[in-house]
Amino acid sequence: MGNPLAHCAPKGPMSTRSCSTGPGLYFLLAGALASPALAQVQWRSPVAPHFAPKDAQLLTARLQQTGATPHLAIQLSRAPRESDRADLAAAGVTLGAPLGGHAFFAAIDNSRIDWKSPAVVALITGVQAIDPQWKLHPAFGEDDDAAWTVVGTVDGAAGKPEPVIAACVLFHADVANNAEAAAVIEQLGGRIQSTLSTVNGVVVELPRAAAVALAAEDIIQWIEPALPLLTPTNSDNRILTRANQVQAAPYNLNGAGVTALVFDGGGVRTTHQDLAGRATIID
Repeated sequence: MGNPLAHCAPKGPMSTRSCSTGPGLYFLLAGALASPALAQVQWRSPVAPHFAPKDAQLLTARLQQTGATPHLAIQLSRAPRESDRADLAAAGVTLGAPLGGHAFFAAIDNSRIDWKSPAVVALITGVQAIDPQWKLHPAFGEDDDAAWTVVGTVDGAAGKPEPVIAACVLFHADVANNAEAAAVIEQLGGRIQSTLSTVNGVVVELPRAAAVALAAEDIIQWIEPALPLLTPTNSDNRILTRANQVQAAPYNLNGAGVTALVFDGGGVRTTHQDLAGRATIID
């Protein structure tokens, strides 16, 4: 469940903000380790859901009412092989992000779902509707916003100012990060500042009160506050990396003749005084 990214640095006006990630879905679950009980997942949220045994008739009725492709949390009897994933997809169940303990987010294709297929019967042991609160970082349950996340205010209820915050929003893996997804954010008063293609997400500015409503949208997987802005000079980082030491005598290094590959969730700021004319963005 490793994740190749330690930080997801967005592009654009908020280029010095980032979204934390870590092993598996660290930003989503605190470790997401398998629990002693197969039908329970350790969630980062204070809610501890239990997977209800699948009821084909009940679930099919629910899906038909939605008329869309909803997302559910499902529990499997074991870790799925590639062939298992293909069999489930053929039955209308596409596995998404892992939640630990053989549990996954899953996209359900209402037009093709077959809860009686051999793959579904053999593999799925429980199904749970996704509570919007699971999608919210614990900071959204507190009234004390970190200073760095507040980027402005808007008129809220009864004319009281409502803080506008910077946040990272991830979509489910099967959701296209496009204008349609952006419209969901914009209709709640949000504005996209940057796209995080690697993790299928965006950096947004939106009224804090809208975060709860955004989490209730089916396409949303996770919302968390953006990380603090970096200092203009990053002086502490120069000390930690000993940049000053290698640039001074007797080394006198300045990067000339060295080609470096930087893989990150965003783009390099090519206008930086140390990178102008030297950086090439490939992805």
